[in-house]
Amino acid sequence: MPHTKEQKKIYNASPKGKKSSKICRWREQGIIDSDFDDLYNYVLGETNCMICDKKYKNSQDRQVDHDHDDGTVRYICCRKCNTTILSEKTRTDNTSGHTGISYDKRSDRHVVEWRVDGVRNYRCFKSKDDAIEFNKNKR
Repeated sequence: MPHTKEQKKIYNASPKGKKSSKICRWREQGIIDSDFDDLYNYVLGETNCMICDKKYKNSQDRQVDHDHDDGTVRYICCRKCNTTILSEKTRTDNTSGHTGISYDKRSDRHVVEWRVDGVRNYRCFKSKDDAIEFNKNKR
């Protein structure tokens, strides 16, 4: 472990220091995982958002979405999906007439939501028809 300011600066810039910092922040945010090393490597390996499938702009764009009640990880997604699309506050009531589909005004996307073993899952679509088709076939 570094002792001087210069040693700390060098350590924090190293791959080991970056990993340690990221895992520490995840724990502070309430993320719970049985193997943080494995989670870290998995997150680094993801190149596209699991929700909108867009390529990450940079390393800060890659977010770990988690359930704030129990700390479990749901997705590795882009900042926009993590803060906008997944925010229930931005959604309108279900206007599609189909259970599990809502419309997000800010992102102009239809959001399909479902649960598997108590974990919420999301998938976003530009087209309402695509969301309806996905919703029918997801089970």
